[in-house]
Amino acid sequence: TAGMTPKITVEETAKLNRLSKEEHDLLLEVVLQIYAKYDAILTKNMFRELPVIVTDIKKEYKSEKKSSNSRLSDLIGGIFAIWSLQSKTEHCRSLIRPLPAQIVAIVRLLVLDKPPPTGRWSCLESWFRSSKRIDASHFAQIKTGQGKSVILGVLATVLSIAGFNVDCVCYSAYLSDRDNLHFAKVFELFDVNQMVSYGTFQQLSERLVNSEGNVRDLVAAILNPTTGASGAAFKSGKKPKQAKHILLIDEVDVFFSRSFYGETYDPALTLNHDKIAHLQHRVWAMREGDLKCILPALKETDAYKELLLDYAGVANILNFQIAKMCSDLEAWKKGGSDEDFHAYKIIDEKVAYKNGVAYDSKISFGYITLWTYFYEVESKRVPAAALEEHLGLLIKCGQFSYAEIPKRYELILGVTGTLVPEMSDGPQPLGCFEQSIIRDEYKITGRTELPSVFGERNLTFLENLHVSVNKNENDFNNAIGLAVGEALNGRAILVFFESEARLQAWKDSEYGQRVPPGAMDSITSDTRNIDMKVLKATHSGSITLLSREHGRGLDFHCTDKTVEQRGGLHVVQTFLPEDLSEEIQIRGRTARQKNKGSFQIILNVQDLDKFGITAEEIELKEKGIFVPVISV
Repeated sequence: TAGMTPKITVEETAKLNRLSKEEHDLLLEVVLQIYAKYDAILTKNMFRELPVIVTDIKKEYKSEKKSSNSRLSDLIGGIFAIWSLQSKTEHCRSLIRPLPAQIVAIVRLLVLDKPPPTGRWSCLESWFRSSKRIDASHFAQIKTGQGKSVILGVLATVLSIAGFNVDCVCYSAYLSDRDNLHFAKVFELFDVNQMVSYGTFQQLSERLVNSEGNVRDLVAAILNPTTGASGAAFKSGKKPKQAKHILLIDEVDVFFSRSFYGETYDPALTLNHDKIAHLQHRVWAMREGDLKCILPALKETDAYKELLLDYAGVANILNFQIAKMCSDLEAWKKGGSDEDFHAYKIIDEKVAYKNGVAYDSKISFGYITLWTYFYEVESKRVPAAALEEHLGLLIKCGQFSYAEIPKRYELILGVTGTLVPEMSDGPQPLGCFEQSIIRDEYKITGRTELPSVFGERNLTFLENLHVSVNKNENDFNNAIGLAVGEALNGRAILVFFESEARLQAWKDSEYGQRVPPGAMDSITSDTRNIDMKVLKATHSGSITLLSREHGRGLDFHCTDKTVEQRGGLHVVQTFLPEDLSEEIQIRGRTARQKNKGSFQIILNVQDLDKFGITAEEIELKEKGIFVPVISV
């Protein structure tokens, strides 16, 4: 089934999702109509200017001569045509055609394969003209390497043309920026730039919280009305009618994982004052003494007493923050190397903390970050001006749960590579916790599983053969070294580690040091030329070390004939993830789009204690007893 046709893709989709014959026939009809429109536009407009073609597409969409479903199908075909035409460059004259699975996914997400009046688009158009809410959120699973970002880009364009504001959210700023840039020209041509936003969950929260007024301005006005901060940050009265919002989620399993579901967005403002700066310098000067004596000493100073007089109306808030400032100094001094606030680097003369696959200087750990700046200035790694920007008391403006974000939207659509089991009787990639959130809290019931456009994956991986548990750190490092040695045979190797610290530890080990100079590279959270390193990583003889955060989203497409002849890209996972979905994503970095590939898991027995895995179970594994084989 390599190179699936639209007809075969629809047939396989119907089987996977148990569609009726009527649903199959209507799905095929809509998909073929989209392809027909796509081909017609390319045939007639290959040499016309793109803005002229877009004008014709939008004009035809607004015409009342066809049904809403037909007009939408033509619009989707037109958007794909523009996407293909604008992808042509001087270096690449060939057109990139949409994959059948991409079109089927969009049709299913918009429920165009349902006859009116139950078809969502007719509902959306009437809903857009009124205030009616529909409960038709839908997720689709599409295999890795088949263009989830293209699906989201076309969906965003379609929905924004219809008058909706669309937020595309992703866990990674790098991936979000990359996908936005990929579709920026299409958004510009259809004049929907202002209606489509890409970003991380934190960036999305910032926009939502301040959508009706700047919350920091409001808090600043409450703290000190005489400073001139706008007390009208939130105006009463009738609000102008705004376009309804739709949320598009990239990799739904990441959003519904525990790390996001239990986290909050905490906007804060910095209250600056000369007396506050004086107190903070004084605290730093006293840091080597008895930390418990610092706060009582501050309260006896003229600066402290005058500050509370200046802000008499909010003295309790300032008292609390000054006490917090002193306690955070103790936490900063006593915190171990495994604390999140120690995972930072100096980038562009600023303290940048790890955020997903990158480092971000906008992230703050409150006063702990302040003391970090004091320390780095004293160490002469950052200029004094950087510290001056962080002096002040941090006033929290509120606490907003990430879990509440979806509830702000009229509709949620998402794509992921890990929504349903890989096999009909296989384990669920999403745990009961995540599934209950999707089903019970957000009422998302629509699901579609898409087949692979490229047929069965050409992946070598049998769990009872390609998973090893090593009894100590030395054997663990040696096993990784042996796997890396495959590069000497002409293959390309990706090795994923649980953390950057573990990555560096193996790199510094005697086995890491044995790798020939120039053969090994790393992709970490402060890597800036990621795209170039991803391209290089699939070349014959290349060894690339990565942290687990890079196990999804990066497209390692191998075109090296030598690598393909030797078995394809080899991926090594050196830790046991808590969720099967993460393993599926890492495994999906290889054997993409008909390419060969192999996967291997190398574990250290000491890392399995936290999972409650016993020595007896490991012994059974070594004997080959009670070990299921995963077919992929």
